[in-house]
Amino acid sequence: MGWDLRIHLAVPHGRHVRVQRGVVLHQTSHHVVGVDVEERPDGIRVATGARLAADLAEMMAPSRLADVVEDLLNKRATTDKALVDISRRRARAARKRRGSLGKVLLARVPGGPLESGHEVILARALRDAGLPIVAQVRLLQIPDGGPPVRIDLSVPDLRWGIEVDIHPEHAVDAGALDKRRDRRCQLVDWQTSRYTELDFLDVAATVDEIVVLYHARIEALAARSQPT
Repeated sequence: MGWDLRIHLAVPHGRHVRVQRGVVLHQTSHHVVGVDVEERPDGIRVATGARLAADLAEMMAPSRLADVVEDLLNKRATTDKALVDISRRRARAARKRRGSLGKVLLARVPGGPLESGHEVILARALRDAGLPIVAQVRLLQIPDGGPPVRIDLSVPDLRWGIEVDIHPEHAVDAGALDKRRDRRCQLVDWQTSRYTELDFLDVAATVDEIVVLYHARIEALAARSQPT
């Protein structure tokens, strides 16, 4: 996602100004210091992560806004509480039940934050398909002396996870590390399946496949628990 944008709020009048071709500077004088504005070590005043999300909600499509929210949370530029608070404040000011930011927050997959737009797309599609997917919520402690493992998307009760490999570094050497990571997960009876950019060319087909794997995992665990 790669968002690292902050909006300077210390201006006298609320307006937006086109400052160069293709760039629009949005300015506002309506802000609360410490809530909407924070000061960097170099003295420059910028929008807080929550205020950035709220401002972008007025000009950005919900799908893109969802990516930004996850990225801000992942970078610890804001918190769930701060996002909810500013969403409620904006909704009250506009006399709405909820704004677009509120809708994005309600649609978030439990857990998180997600680390890429592809994870957001797949997680939402799987939740829509009825799978109780949670995001980035579990650090697996594996008794082999290695580092703990975090699974992108998972159903913890089934010890079953999905890894989304959409990164330039997933070359041959990274693929070997991924396979070793999967083998480590097997030591604690976790099963993982990996999906790459090619699998997102047909998201519906990928979701159908994952749903089949989900039910197969349920059946495998149920059969294992039957007396012999």
